[in-house]
Amino acid sequence: MYQFKANTANTGAATINFNSLGAKTIVKVAGGVTTTLADNDIRYGQVVTLTYDGTNMQMQSTLGNAASGTTPGMILLEQYTASSSSALNFTSCLSSTYDTYKITFTAIKTSSNGVYVGIQVSTDGGSSYVTSASYVYRIIYWNTASAQDNNASATNMRLFQATATAASPNLNAEVTYYNPLGSSGYKSFTVMGSTLTDSGTVAAGMLGTGYYAAETAVNAFRVIPESGTLASGTVRCYGLAK
Repeated sequence: MYQFKANTANTGAATINFNSLGAKTIVKVAGGVTTTLADNDIRYGQVVTLTYDGTNMQMQSTLGNAASGTTPGMILLEQYTASSSSALNFTSCLSSTYDTYKITFTAIKTSSNGVYVGIQVSTDGGSSYVTSASYVYRIIYWNTASAQDNNASATNMRLFQATATAASPNLNAEVTYYNPLGSSGYKSFTVMGSTLTDSGTVAAGMLGTGYYAAETAVNAFRVIPESGTLASGTVRCYGLAK
């Protein structure tokens, strides 16, 4: 019997190799018959218990998914907590299982005040990231007065401005990412979030939209500060079940 904590959700059939046994297929019992896994039978962060039957690894723990393979709602796929991080790389959450994703930012602080945070995409699974002027965005900020921030040839998809001020609440935001693996059409984002200004006394919010200006499929992304580091906070990627 073996246990492990999953660092990603499964997509279809899955294998695992313990103690040099070689890659063994993980199966589930459905209707008294062992069968290969469906998408999301194992989810990110799930503790999985397996029993080796001499041929396969039979999953004994609760399935992440119903036998039909469909579960409504948001499904957590990958998450990272910043700690003086120059980037948070998401290399396993984008897959053909979903065509819409929610990326949430909780309690984000940067290493200095007024730093913008953005996303850069990858078309090779995170081996490299697009850093050329291939992003377009427009964001509206409001506190005591409204302001716009827009760029038609940016080097990242700018999301929001964060703060390091101790007296200010951390920034919280949500990004929706549409059809990143599509083979046609630009890959678009929408953004909404809230924080206080650096003084910690004036509420500020933002709404925005933008896209990666290419029709190439995107299969990974990273969250970056435009300067310094991401001091703290957690970023999560969820798939929206179809």
